[in-house]
Amino acid sequence: MFDDIEADHDAELEEEKITFLRREAYAVRDCFTRYSVYILVASGALIVAIARFQEDGGVYIGLMGFFPTLLIFLSLTMGVHKFGTSNRILGFELHLQRMAHYPRHGTCHELMKTVGWEEAMRASRFVTPTLFAAIYWPRHPFFRRLGPLFIRPSIRKIFDGNTTKGCWFDQALSVKLFKKENPNLFKHIQHNAGGYLKTIISIFTVSILICLIVTAIVVVNAWHHYLAKQDTMINLSVVIFAVGLTALMFGAWLNIYHRVKILESGLLSIHSSGIVWEATVLAHLCALKELHFYDRNPVNPPSMHGYTKTIAKIAAEISTKLENIHEWIEQKRQQLN
Repeated sequence: MFDDIEADHDAELEEEKITFLRREAYAVRDCFTRYSVYILVASGALIVAIARFQEDGGVYIGLMGFFPTLLIFLSLTMGVHKFGTSNRILGFELHLQRMAHYPRHGTCHELMKTVGWEEAMRASRFVTPTLFAAIYWPRHPFFRRLGPLFIRPSIRKIFDGNTTKGCWFDQALSVKLFKKENPNLFKHIQHNAGGYLKTIISIFTVSILICLIVTAIVVVNAWHHYLAKQDTMINLSVVIFAVGLTALMFGAWLNIYHRVKILESGLLSIHSSGIVWEATVLAHLCALKELHFYDRNPVNPPSMHGYTKTIAKIAAEISTKLENIHEWIEQKRQQLN
């Protein structure tokens, strides 16, 4: 009877936690939706004003079209961050729901239930970035923000050679591998992660192009005046500035587009986040074990001193087990049991 009461109490706490997490995840998405509408309206008003002033005789006023464009890019960056946060929260919810399918007896299961949100987040700040750096390239901070992101060829090669396993951190790649393994069985299989972010990006892309059209008029005029030998240095500087900034914006747009793909079906998707959370929680518990938190007769009182180094070491270990992360998870579960 007492076991049933305890189980009901655990279920109530679990439901409260899931409700709180889901509310937080949807609040984050709603925040981005509201701000994106405000920014679109503000950008539209700015570009209309800039076009009007340019028509009234301000030759280089059109260059200010870059300002609403930058505002839109900041909004897109915020959207990627917000949806990353939302996916991380919903991934933790998925992890909790998957845990319910494991047998409730055993030390590991009981220990995993004791790990709180902030504890898990502390470990996640090592595990997730380490996995991201191991899977995607380039690693250089500049190109990681300005340019496309791809799965490393060495990582892709590992999974291409194991079509029966699929690819746990990329659902789109898994579908390709399934079709490669059995073209007849998986001929019509599709994976749909939802298209909300892609729709938002399409709307913002149109807005960016409209802003750049106004700027392009200035660039064309400046180039024409440069060829006509009028204000040579000024017009050449305008052309170089505009072309250079446009190239940077194109790189930033490619980066955002690839990050959206990672959010929808890659490492930062809800599915993959659920797997990473399980590995993260186990990494946290293994770190506590190495710090002698679970010793029956400890020589010294338990201490968190050395936790950072320990969790960093375990995160590095996980990054070398990408092909067999499920085996790593099962191995750690057995060790903790």
